[in-house]
Amino acid sequence: MNPVAHRECLGTFRSPRSLTLIMVPAILSSGLIAFQWPSEAVISQTGNLSAEVFALFGYCLTAIVCLLTPIHPSVSLVKEKIRGTLQLLFHTPLPSWRIFEGKLTGAVVPLLLTLMMTVPGAAACYTMGGITIRDHLGPLYLVLLLTTVQLSSLALLVSISSRSIDTAVRSSYGWTLGLVIGSLGPYQVLQGSEDQTKVMIADWLRHLSPLPALAEILGHQAIGGQGMVASSSSFTRYLIAASVSIALFAILTMSRLHIRIFDISRDSGTMTEDRALGQRLIRRLLFLVDPQRRSWSIGNWTNPILIKELRCRKFGRATWILRLIAICAVASIALTYFAATGVKNWTVEFIGGLLVVFQMTLIVLLAPGMSAGLIPSEIESGGWAMLRATPQSSFSIALGKLLSAVWTMLLVLCATLPGYLLMIYLKPILEQQVVMVIQSLLLATLFLVVVSAAMGAFFRRSIPATVAAYCVAGALTAVPLLIWMGRDAPFGYRAVRWALLVDPISAPLAVMRSNGFEDYRLLPGNWYFLIGGALVGLFLFWFQTVRLSRPD
Repeated sequence: MNPVAHRECLGTFRSPRSLTLIMVPAILSSGLIAFQWPSEAVISQTGNLSAEVFALFGYCLTAIVCLLTPIHPSVSLVKEKIRGTLQLLFHTPLPSWRIFEGKLTGAVVPLLLTLMMTVPGAAACYTMGGITIRDHLGPLYLVLLLTTVQLSSLALLVSISSRSIDTAVRSSYGWTLGLVIGSLGPYQVLQGSEDQTKVMIADWLRHLSPLPALAEILGHQAIGGQGMVASSSSFTRYLIAASVSIALFAILTMSRLHIRIFDISRDSGTMTEDRALGQRLIRRLLFLVDPQRRSWSIGNWTNPILIKELRCRKFGRATWILRLIAICAVASIALTYFAATGVKNWTVEFIGGLLVVFQMTLIVLLAPGMSAGLIPSEIESGGWAMLRATPQSSFSIALGKLLSAVWTMLLVLCATLPGYLLMIYLKPILEQQVVMVIQSLLLATLFLVVVSAAMGAFFRRSIPATVAAYCVAGALTAVPLLIWMGRDAPFGYRAVRWALLVDPISAPLAVMRSNGFEDYRLLPGNWYFLIGGALVGLFLFWFQTVRLSRPD
């Protein structure tokens, strides 16, 4: 047996959290089947109920795999680099491909046990009739297995390229979200275009995600496709695209699994005034505010914790904020432009739905990573003891921490507003809808930031805090959408509406009257939930800050 895989598996199974990660998905899947089990001892000959329950079962397993897979491999290699044990691995007789094989096996095996624990639920679906092992259960578990290997290899590539554990976890979830959801975007925009080459490339890019193959197996409309232009061989295409991506991720990771990664010499650099005129102009534009210059003193009425966070955190510095704002602004305008010019029969409301999805993707991606580690990172680095020694009150510390995350998220949110201005220019009657969408996005941002910070405050390490925050944010946004996908059967209108009321992404889509959301009136109920949840999160975050600020 591969010694690296043996060590990884032993370390994972000895962890007290491993039993939770294995049992919770099994309990959720079994509970979902039990909830939809027919009350009468009668099996439908048509198999409609079984197909509906099997669809929810498949989407639930896919969400679980996407949430749990990046946890272990994202920290596997970067933790070895920080501890210095990766150099010891390089001095063993094991080649790089054996090290990668061991790391990948140690990441995949626990998830295989998790999938095995869900087999009783799949057997219950099979017992209800209407599905077969060859056409449904077998392809479903094959897609889930391939998704596990694909996301694990991607997380290992991110891990070997990162310098800190926090960055590796955030980046892994970001790349996972981009692979599963973001890869669907180009085809959604370009389908129907006259340039068939671009459409073909976007179609293959779409099949890097397991969602189109999953929709084909579960008998739903192709995700990311419309009408007859959608591919009818998504399962086969995903097997090919995922296998190619796994091989690419493996080659890139193994190319860095060498002792040379510790011997990379840094460039001595060139003085700005010695560069060409074009380079100097670009640097002056990108570095409008240079963090190396002497900073202004903190004002008397300014929260010092807020200033400390903005000056110490990477995304708090003005240069990084300006870059992030520029990227988001250009992306929102480009999305609106290409959507408006690429397909002539698209409505402005549909383009607005794309903008909402783009913004909520940014919020769900950035908010947990920025706010979950506000308290645990201070405890890990020893800075919390220094904060307790200052004359700042617990309220001032909590407020400054939260404002630092909220301020950055608001700037990112404001950077995507030019796309809405273009929408209002194209169709002025949508002004009121756009205002309501912006209000919903602001409340959703505040809600996710506060809830993530409150959850992270109860951890003493930033890694479990960040993972828990991403899981909660993903559950709050994904689970209601799974129920929405089962609207009319097996869930009724009232059940779907109650589920969408607790989803931060649903209200903006309902206001824009996106496809499938036009029949649900979620305001002001969704706003009440977001405000109430933010208030509860504020109280819990302040309570935990007070408790940690007390003398030992």
